[in-house]
Amino acid sequence: MRRLAVLALLCLLLPACASQRARVRIGVKPVAGQAIVAHMLKRLIEDHTQLRPVMVACADTYDCLQALTQQRLDLLVDHDVDGRSAATSAMSDTSPLPSQLGLTWLDPFGFESGYLLVMPTDRAVALGISRIADLTMLQDGIRMAIPADYLRQARIGPYDLLRRYGLRLRGDLQMINEPEMRLSALLTGKVDVSVIRSDDGFIGAVPITVLEDSLSFFPPSPASVVVRDAFLQAHPELPETLRPLQEHLAQETMRQLSYEVQVEGWTPEIVADRFLRRAQLVSDRPTAISRQPEILIAVDARDHFGVFAPLAVRAVREVFSGQPARLVATNTLVRDVVYGRARLALMGAERFFQAGGASRFGVREERVEAVGVIGKRFLHIVRRREVPSTPALAGRLGLPPRGSGSAKVVVALLESLNAEPSEFDGIDGLLDRLVDGQLDAVLFFLAPGVNDIAKRLADDRLEIRSLPRIAATLPTFVRPVRIPKETYADQAEPVDTVAIQVVIAGPAPQAGKTWARSHFPGRHM
Repeated sequence: MRRLAVLALLCLLLPACASQRARVRIGVKPVAGQAIVAHMLKRLIEDHTQLRPVMVACADTYDCLQALTQQRLDLLVDHDVDGRSAATSAMSDTSPLPSQLGLTWLDPFGFESGYLLVMPTDRAVALGISRIADLTMLQDGIRMAIPADYLRQARIGPYDLLRRYGLRLRGDLQMINEPEMRLSALLTGKVDVSVIRSDDGFIGAVPITVLEDSLSFFPPSPASVVVRDAFLQAHPELPETLRPLQEHLAQETMRQLSYEVQVEGWTPEIVADRFLRRAQLVSDRPTAISRQPEILIAVDARDHFGVFAPLAVRAVREVFSGQPARLVATNTLVRDVVYGRARLALMGAERFFQAGGASRFGVREERVEAVGVIGKRFLHIVRRREVPSTPALAGRLGLPPRGSGSAKVVVALLESLNAEPSEFDGIDGLLDRLVDGQLDAVLFFLAPGVNDIAKRLADDRLEIRSLPRIAATLPTFVRPVRIPKETYADQAEPVDTVAIQVVIAGPAPQAGKTWARSHFPGRHM
């Protein structure tokens, strides 16, 4: 008996015997949030049961549901736990109702994975569009990009949406499955609106506005695990095994995890593994997948780049063949790049000039150089609307945090105009004090139209003003520019200001070494 017990124990430990354990086939779709959770299920089942999880790829929700009903899958992560509309749509008209499909939806997670309609923030603000119903302002109709599986949605598909809100379609629906490509079409003006998932990592990271669904067209769609009834009856412990995930997966959590996949470039498996170990839901044993190398992009902790941050990460990934990349905040930006603690840096051109020398802006930092341009930040002078208007730089002035690149340039500009700052803080805090009357103007360098003050400028109490003409000579990295009219709500006239490039920088060439600047597409400094 003792020998049999030892053999049984060895069998559990050896791969050949482990392969004899009962399989659980987990469907995984090419949807970032749902794929991440599917890999979380796999790891939980591996750690806490005797089942052997196997990941099975399926094209979309319908493919997965068909595989479930045909017993080719055992469970998957799905959405729309209330109406089960996806399950109904996946069946033919003569198929049984969802309650007769032999499937069970477990208790939902704390995040939704349904559909949202989004629009570029700059255009939404300029046109005063915040709701889906406001799209009737586009008299020629709307151009819309959707994923292919959204076309197959019962009762909440694109044509249902158009009818419910009284909208007209301009041209054909553009079916683009890849979320990045849909957003690219949106942000380059090829379409007016796009359908995305409510757990996408792009929300809050790129300049898009989620349009309010004032008619409650899209139903609540919390994500849930769907299991075949027969499999659940054979393994009744499964719901309790998976239950710890429910209290850890809130909406913002899932958007951040999706960001790591969609923007930083990690695989869903790696993101799932790291999250579960941080949350102490699985053993902290090291795995091969958690040691994948990444490219670190240093950014000064005091600088604020908004939309340029995810754009920079994706640009680096494109150059380095999709290798994962992420930003890391530091207070020693140049040193980190020079000494190899970070591969690259995201920085404003002003950081090529360090304190010292006769120039107000400092002396040139020779240890790093620009290898690619991400965009330009424009100086925004924000004031309360006043009649009559006071000078743009009169009164108490709020600036970005001390030590930030923006603050350094703004202070130098103010000195040349015989003006002085009153306070230094983040954007939200300064704008709050501006609205409350504690400040008279706030100055920040930001991407025009798609920044943190766009929605604030939709409030008729605030406006942007032109920078007074500067008599002193500007440094080469500060260029006069103009913010076109209607960039912001109620902006009737163009605004004259200055701009600074945002760049990706690397270590400057040393003797016998060169930096391949040509790797980065676009213009160089």
